[in-house]
Amino acid sequence: RLRARCRERTSARRILVFVDQCEELYTLVSDPRERAAFWACICGAADEASSPLRVISSIRSDFLDRIVEDRQFMTHLAGGLFFLPPIDRDGQRDALTLPVEATGYRFESAAMVEAMLDELARTNNPLPLLQFAATKLWEARDTTQKVLTMDAYQRMGGVGGALAEYADTVVSRFSAKDQRLCRAIFLRLVTPERTRAVANLRELVTLDEQTHAVETIVQELAT
Repeated sequence: RLRARCRERTSARRILVFVDQCEELYTLVSDPRERAAFWACICGAADEASSPLRVISSIRSDFLDRIVEDRQFMTHLAGGLFFLPPIDRDGQRDALTLPVEATGYRFESAAMVEAMLDELARTNNPLPLLQFAATKLWEARDTTQKVLTMDAYQRMGGVGGALAEYADTVVSRFSAKDQRLCRAIFLRLVTPERTRAVANLRELVTLDEQTHAVETIVQELAT
């Protein structure tokens, strides 16, 4: 179907299939036959060099040893394996400034950008914080001067403060009992291997005798 879609538009059209977070095949899927079927589909989409299709998959490096259970996929992967290092300071600077400049806005000063980068350098996982802080800063932008200001940055508490303050605000709206339920809900949403766990609402409501309390908290968190 994908190949046909390429050909019906134009002979030069290509499609890239990007499969992200493949480590979840091992943390969320218990049946090796299901994993094998999934990899077979992926390999089948990328089994012809002249095809207009290309496939990229990403997996955490600490899960690479898991793929040895599927020899065929391991053979395919070995021929096109690339290790992506963490984004460096220059990459973080581009991630902050280039989208802003593309919309005709600017940061108030270069020192402001460097201050944000200094904060990010002190964190273990900077990208989610960068994204959140940049979003909050954009929401507080000066639309008249088309500037992201240092004053707005300081008022939101900097990079780390922005997320912490927002999280505290959300949780503080809950009662003490609901805060305990909130913690229990979040613990159900992560695996011991520090990856995302999928839990449906039917599972979560068993955390408390009053099922509507859990439903209310989940809806509030989702919002």
